[in-house]
Amino acid sequence: MALLPPHRTPSRQQQHQQALPTAVNDYIYYGHYIEYVSVLSFAPPSHGDFTGHRRSFLWDQGAANSHGIWLNSEPLSSRPDRGQGNEVATSELPGTVSGVWATKLTRQDKCDAYIILTSSDNTFVMSVGDEVQQVSDSGFLTSVTTLAVQQIGDDGLVQIHPKGIRHIRAGEINDWPIPQHRSIVAVATNEQQIVVALSSGEVVYFEVDRDGSLAEYNDKKSLSSTVTCLSLGPVPEGQIRSPVLAVGCEDCTVRILSLDPNSTLESKSIQVLTAAPSSLSIIAMEDPLSSSTGLYLHIGLSSGVYLRTRLDEITGELSDTQTRFLGLMAIKLFQVRVKGQSCVLALSSKPWLGYTDPKRGFTMTPLDCDELESACNFSSEQCEEGVILIGANFLRRTGSLAHCVANLAFSIFSIENLSDNMVRRSLPLTYTPRHLVKHPHEPYFYTIEAENNALNPELRTQLLAAAKSQANGDTKLLPPDPFGYPRGHG
Repeated sequence: MALLPPHRTPSRQQQHQQALPTAVNDYIYYGHYIEYVSVLSFAPPSHGDFTGHRRSFLWDQGAANSHGIWLNSEPLSSRPDRGQGNEVATSELPGTVSGVWATKLTRQDKCDAYIILTSSDNTFVMSVGDEVQQVSDSGFLTSVTTLAVQQIGDDGLVQIHPKGIRHIRAGEINDWPIPQHRSIVAVATNEQQIVVALSSGEVVYFEVDRDGSLAEYNDKKSLSSTVTCLSLGPVPEGQIRSPVLAVGCEDCTVRILSLDPNSTLESKSIQVLTAAPSSLSIIAMEDPLSSSTGLYLHIGLSSGVYLRTRLDEITGELSDTQTRFLGLMAIKLFQVRVKGQSCVLALSSKPWLGYTDPKRGFTMTPLDCDELESACNFSSEQCEEGVILIGANFLRRTGSLAHCVANLAFSIFSIENLSDNMVRRSLPLTYTPRHLVKHPHEPYFYTIEAENNALNPELRTQLLAAAKSQANGDTKLLPPDPFGYPRGHG
């Protein structure tokens, strides 16, 4: 065997059309017969699942130029070979669902009593018991799109929708309507505080009084840019409020505002971003290097870029920013709890789980799953620490970073192990792999496969047809897995 002579190397234009790096063509072999070479291209795991397309090329010894043929245009399916998660329940949904929440009735409850689902114009409330059933006497509005649900105070529930806030407590319902010709465009909640942003650019702040009622602060913040997202930090132990609020705006900025009673909604700091923020989440997370817990602001951008930055709750300063590209879609962030640890679930064209690893520090791991819509924590007698996911495409159960999603269905699952986060995929090869090449500009790898004296598909078909045309011919193509592919004589 010999390397393909230089004058038979494909031209630059052909290389560009075939989307193959030059190094691929330097490793093409030929022998006495036409050499059959198969090139498999696939995306690395940092860009999602291992999926690829196979191109097959025919190199003729007597031809001056090579030519490529698409054998198939369908992606090669990846094989899921992980499966350690515990699926607790799966239920079909009554329509296209965009959000999900699970809530307790009182602060002292250990298990969630309701699962709330919302679509573009409806809200569905389901009670949690031996079975998950839809109910109509919960007090929640069902003819609106729900933006947030929160157990607040000692025994209150809050439902926030575009036209107002509904506070349910001890069987009594109180509604706070927004001013006329305005709507709520963003919301943030915790067990003591509520912040809503109006379409007019105003930010309105509420706190729970000592008697459990919801009190609106007179101080309001007017912003020149439309608010796209909000986030409240957790209430520190022994205190009654989170001291800071993060506000994301269409002008590609994030503002940190004070929630101290003496400086309510005053600006502490501002951070300019490369794109408009689509989601924010302030989470208290451990730092294994300093053995302490600090506040971190997680920022999802409309461009698919994710940022994690340390937040000083006193000065509002943002520092130690890390960035990562997660996908082509705007990012949605959800705080989830896994094995007693606060984690961030980032949803883009693929879902990612961010958590603190004792040895490696903060780690972002892609989940083996298609696009997800929403997520929330869930706790019951059967599943003390679970997560509900809303997905759009299909039901799949995989790996130690387990997840289950279903078409028009929600699934409850628990994650068994955070330490095993390796994403593994196998793609079957037709011939012996000869070389692995990375595309110089695109996120693809190419596997070059070749066999000495292997007949290409066209020649195999011609020889088989010629054998069948003979009077005494009795020829059939044997399956290649047990018998191998036909070879030439040389």
